Amino acid sequence: VQIACDFAKSVPGRLAGAVRVVATQGGDQAFVLAQAGAAGEEIVGDILTDRDPYRPGDTVHLRVIARQRTSDPRGRLRSVAGQSMACRVTDAQGQEQEHFEGRLSPYGTLVHDVALPRDAATGSWAVECRLPAGDESPVLSHRFRVAEYRAPEIEVKVRAPEGTRYAREAATAR
Repeated sequence: VQIACDFAKSVPGRLAGAVRVVATQGGDQAFVLAQAGAAGEEIVGDILTDRDPYRPGDTVHLRVIARQRTSDPRGRLRSVAGQSMACRVTDAQGQEQEHFEGRLSPYGTLVHDVALPRDAATGSWAVECRLPAGDESPVLSHRFRVAEYRAPEIEVKVRAPEGTRYAREAATAR
């Protein structure tokens, strides 16, 4: 068995800088990508929005939740409270629409509202956040949709029988 290792420079995104290990025996090959970063550096979390889709002109309410995974065998999560996080919002054409930076709360959260322009491009928008704020690679990301739509309008009329009703008591309405 022959084993070779190199840095997987062509791998984009979160695996950039990973170590590629290739094992060769005869005409067979197997490979694995392994993270080469310093232990304990991985930031985990999520970016949440209040709903989806949004209309042009709506306000997107974002909440970022971030933690740092420790290097111990259990992979515990540690607070990143007080650290600065930089986020950017890009539209459906990949154009940056907003950039904001904020300090994470004592709970490791960051809340921010994004006002969509009235002429906002429809399609899939993206939010990417980095910690620390000066780092260039996105750590957390989320997508949300912007669409022109009209909520369905339904009118329902109900007449309840007169008199007092109590919990678990059957009643008929028209």
